[in-house]
Amino acid sequence: MRKLYAEATVAYIKKDFKRSDSLGNTLFNLAEIADDDKFRILGLIGMSYSRSESANRNERFKYLYKAESLLGRINNDSVTADLYNFMGICAYGDFELAKDYFYKSLRAARNIGSTSLEMRAECNLAEIYRHSGDTLGIRYDKDIYEFATKTGNEVLRHAAAVRCAEYYMKARSTLHFHQRNQRNGRTGLLLPLSQVQMASGKRQSFQVNGGME
Repeated sequence: MRKLYAEATVAYIKKDFKRSDSLGNTLFNLAEIADDDKFRILGLIGMSYSRSESANRNERFKYLYKAESLLGRINNDSVTADLYNFMGICAYGDFELAKDYFYKSLRAARNIGSTSLEMRAECNLAEIYRHSGDTLGIRYDKDIYEFATKTGNEVLRHAAAVRCAEYYMKARSTLHFHQRNQRNGRTGLLLPLSQVQMASGKRQSFQVNGGME
């Protein structure tokens, strides 16, 4: 069943939503037969992939709220990190809500000491902070830079360095931008899905992968 979830995630990244839906639904049905809440949650995530870019918020969260309600029945921080990471992605357009979900994902990742899941959450937090104009996001890019330096990930290190430089060069203007958005009541998230440069050299949306441990 774990392989089905991994395949559904790959299909989502490739925007093959018909396949991700099919795999997620298959996984959920198998989990129902096995009475396995962990894979019920992962199946519901898989079934939500195709809804992630819907303009209708209720549609985006249709299965995710159900998945969240099952978290209390399992003790698995890896699954918790996966769910809240994707809920953060689906909360695009609402900075505070997305931030809350990504923080929950980050806490779950730290609970199990998973560097890959922690970096995934920090990449996504850095992106939503940057697009909101909030300069506090530099702390996550600094963490990403240090991680990339230690692991020899030159592409990720370069991307984090560029973003850190942008913070330093535009700190005053972005701070004014953020304050102006607060006065106007705007969330400040400019793009529905931000772009992060990966080790593979390919560009993709918010970090989804991190490895289910």
